[in-house]
Amino acid sequence: MSQDDISLDEKRIYGEARDATVAYVASGLGLARVAIAGDQVGRVGLVHQGTVRDVAGADGQLLVATPEDVLVGTGEGFTGTAFGPAVAVGVGGDRLLAADADGRVAHLAGDRWETLGTVDDPRRFDGDEDFDVVEGMSVDE
Repeated sequence: MSQDDISLDEKRIYGEARDATVAYVASGLGLARVAIAGDQVGRVGLVHQGTVRDVAGADGQLLVATPEDVLVGTGEGFTGTAFGPAVAVGVGGDRLLAADADGRVAHLAGDRWETLGTVDDPRRFDGDEDFDVVEGMSVDE
């Protein structure tokens, strides 16, 4: 069966036919928004242009690591947070976390970053919701 043999209703992946899931993908070109329904990929587009090293999200909020700063937004627009260059970001419960290339791990408290400690060669957060301890992290006293 070719693609031409499939009816228009079968080709539809949005609306009543299927609920779409939105995924965000970090890349060297930017932050891509991808709509997925079942095993079908739908609309794809960049919501932020420029190198994106990592992305994390929860409850409609995105945290984006770039070589310049950590950005916070909804996918419709982003605001800088004055963290500086970041290599990894994470969302755990209501905590927004970031790590830089030197290993500093911090969380966003209001409008400023509070350092939690340091870790060797940060790459990602593990998804643990409380983030009280990051494996291998030296905690600042």
